[in-house]
Amino acid sequence: MPIAGHGLIASDVQGCDLGKTPIWAFHGEYDENVALVGDVYPMTMLQSCTDPAPVDARLTVFPGGYHDVWSRVYNNTSGYDIYDWMLSHSK
Repeated sequence: MPIAGHGLIASDVQGCDLGKTPIWAFHGEYDENVALVGDVYPMTMLQSCTDPAPVDARLTVFPGGYHDVWSRVYNNTSGYDIYDWMLSHSK
């Protein structure tokens, strides 16, 4: 669960194999510390994979959000229940 992540290198190195692990990325639209493309590009690439298709590749961009979007993600005020999502996956 990258939050304000920068997955460009990981997606370039692993390609579609990165999607073998469920990933839900969160980013603020106006993050000034980590460029939005650091989550948008890798997740968009994963969502287009077919061989293998991603297990679960989600991207949530908070409109008007800045760098600290983790506070609302982790305290469940974002409207997304990450804890249920994490528990819904097993190896």
